[in-house]
Amino acid sequence: MKKIIFVLFSSLLILSCGQIDNQRKSEEFKKEMKSKKLKHLTVGQIQTAAYEEAKSIMARIEGVLLSQIDSNNFDCNEAQNVQFQNETLIRFRLYCQKSADMSDKERQIWDAYQSNIQQKLPIGDNLQKLGDTEFLYSCPLYVKNQYKGIWSVVLSKREIIRKM
Repeated sequence: MKKIIFVLFSSLLILSCGQIDNQRKSEEFKKEMKSKKLKHLTVGQIQTAAYEEAKSIMARIEGVLLSQIDSNNFDCNEAQNVQFQNETLIRFRLYCQKSADMSDKERQIWDAYQSNIQQKLPIGDNLQKLGDTEFLYSCPLYVKNQYKGIWSVVLSKREIIRKM
């Protein structure tokens, strides 16, 4: 009789653990199905979402950078040590001078920023399409109100749409 009660209790315990696991899998499955659901979005909606996501990411990256550096003696190389991850972020980089590893778009943006600085025109952030799968977000970095370089942030279009 004791063996039967023990086996019955053990069986109930094992079955209840499996149900919790199945509930978790069910919730994960529902989230995955929702993310794969067809969405009818306009180009403008996607670009607006990408722009807002990039601005949010940039604010967090700059926050990390400015908390780690000595703003009185800013060194662009210190920015290379900043670590940041996000599901929509493919890569980010700070350029304090024109570089050989810049893409063509990044060089064009760099040149436009430098031209605006020389002409004493304002410079701001912008979003560009990179092919069909990525966005390039660029914005200037100011440390103590002095221009130091440009941020280049590449985002995944697919992940941005998934988040919408």
